[in-house]
Amino acid sequence: MPFIKGTIILIIVIINTVFWVPILVLFSLVKFLIPFKVVRKYLSQFLVWIAGNWVWLNTMIHRLLHGNKTVVQGLDQLDPNDWYLVISNHRAAADIPILQNIFHNKIPFLKFFLKKELIYVPLLGLAWWALDFPFMRRFSADYLTKNPHMKGKDLEVTRKACEKFKDYPISVS
Repeated sequence: MPFIKGTIILIIVIINTVFWVPILVLFSLVKFLIPFKVVRKYLSQFLVWIAGNWVWLNTMIHRLLHGNKTVVQGLDQLDPNDWYLVISNHRAAADIPILQNIFHNKIPFLKFFLKKELIYVPLLGLAWWALDFPFMRRFSADYLTKNPHMKGKDLEVTRKACEKFKDYPISVS
């Protein structure tokens, strides 16, 4: 039975993703082409709304087939109109869906700092790009020794991301 449940969840999540990602990318391209900052701000919020629906449906599918087995305290003090830094070790593939399940509509939409290589993940990479997830390039100590001009580039990317995030509440992890 777990295999059947897992397969059903996977199929529905794939269908949900295939439905929402083209919409995200389309409106993201519109946002990219419009030069007016105020319009871009509202389009960014609309993109987050689209992504919120995508996450909500994925969460509902998991709850329907598995039940809601998470037990969390203190959520009543959270405000969806405030900014949050969510710290997680991301040691399991389930971390992100679990965080989305716990915090959906309790804090602003979660955006994750991602490894640069993840932009190439089919569909999801485009979605993360459309949602302004920051893509980080981490350098080894050896690389930085040979290329000292690259030192601090990840911090620069972080600062640019935070600059985008100041216009409306978000949560980052």
